[in-house]
Amino acid sequence: MKLTVPWGIFGSGNIGDEAMLNGFAALVESYSRKLSVWVASQNPAHAAAAEPAFRYYSQNRGGLGNWRAKWRSRGHLIVGDTPIMDLLGSWPLEELSHLVRSATMEQRPIAFLGSGTETLQLESSKRIVRECLAPTVVHWSVRSERDRSRLQEYGVDPARINVAADLAWLLQASPKDFGQREFKKLGLEGMALKIGVSFTREAFVHQQSAGLPARLAQVLDALVEEYEAKIVFFCNEVRTGAGFDQAANEEIRALMTHREATYAVANNYWTPAQMMSLIGNCDYTIGMRYHFCLFSVLQGIPFIAIKRSGKVDDLCWQLDWPYAVSLDEVTPTRVGKVFSEMQASGKVLGAKLDAGTQQLREQAKLNSAALDKVCDASAFM
Repeated sequence: MKLTVPWGIFGSGNIGDEAMLNGFAALVESYSRKLSVWVASQNPAHAAAAEPAFRYYSQNRGGLGNWRAKWRSRGHLIVGDTPIMDLLGSWPLEELSHLVRSATMEQRPIAFLGSGTETLQLESSKRIVRECLAPTVVHWSVRSERDRSRLQEYGVDPARINVAADLAWLLQASPKDFGQREFKKLGLEGMALKIGVSFTREAFVHQQSAGLPARLAQVLDALVEEYEAKIVFFCNEVRTGAGFDQAANEEIRALMTHREATYAVANNYWTPAQMMSLIGNCDYTIGMRYHFCLFSVLQGIPFIAIKRSGKVDDLCWQLDWPYAVSLDEVTPTRVGKVFSEMQASGKVLGAKLDAGTQQLREQAKLNSAALDKVCDASAFM
């Protein structure tokens, strides 16, 4: 059975995307039917290096690869990420509506697999889901019960939804060796407490919470002063520019008093395994991005989640993880209290993270329901 993944998010610069691609490959490998999958990508060379299991074609250019992927395919899949959202404006819903309409015109079934959702802000977004996606998409496998509830609210038939988990839960923990070598290059050795941090600079985040960079700088300074911690900045999204992680990290670092206690992991397009190895060499992490937090869990590293969006809140809810703060709670007092409580819990946290990983890894296998539905539907089209 030949399938196409036409939404080309992979290779765009977000390491979490490739983590979902790795998880999707694991799902396909264990699937009961033999599948041949073509995947659209913004950077086919990088996507192929990160996950060699699939064939890739450029979403932005025509050519033989695009033609073969389109016309030899029996069905389409929208894999991973958070396709149901409008925090960034009209993207991605308008793009996805075109892909769904194209699948209908080509008489190919289309399913969403391992999808996340956010609370939609705009009536026009809700209308796209209700009028374009809900009647056409043959099945949705989603990250959590909350995602199922949102889709039902937007008009999707509950019979077409099953609750699974994010595809990245199918990854295994990475050995620490790679991260140890990189940390050594940075001069990060010894027994000092290492706190890995990852922040974003999206406009919607700063519209919701005034003065956030200065407050984050104060939080990190307080952790340095109280615990003699080393602060290690990570970029989970490696594109450069005002809205991305490197810009956020540089702004916050410049606002800190104790810049001598900070280090920055190179803004490279690491593979998920490399990023997890790096995170695995931290004692704790603090993050705003969903997959940065998820990588921490996979590596058994206790984390404080900064709930910049619904999906980060959903992750903490799934794990029953209390160590989280809202954007407005980012203050030295509040984060310091949460950090102290987390540190005091000691070895219990490792067992809790391991149990959560095992549960969600099993749930992630339930994404195969979307494969079942698209393969079954293709036989009748």
